[in-house]
Amino acid sequence: MAAATASDVSLRNGAEAVRLAESALNVQPNNAEVLDTLAAAYAEEGQFSRASSTEVHALELAEAQANKPLTAAIRAHLALFAKQKRFREDRKSL
Repeated sequence: MAAATASDVSLRNGAEAVRLAESALNVQPNNAEVLDTLAAAYAEEGQFSRASSTEVHALELAEAQANKPLTAAIRAHLALFAKQKRFREDRKSL
């Protein structure tokens, strides 16, 4: 996820993050963590609508798995994306 969420701008590459996350999704299509990563990558690219819809799908999967920590993280990310803010690993947003 660092290519999309690193606090150091020199480490971020949104387009590469999207490419890698989409490839991972092809291998693990029902993985909430992969979808969460893809959503962060979309947000890094400024595609907040796409990020939000991807994150909603991730939330559904995380809730179905009763993964409370992941569910909480996804909800926090959704709130950021709704405000058109990007997620950063240091928990700060741009």
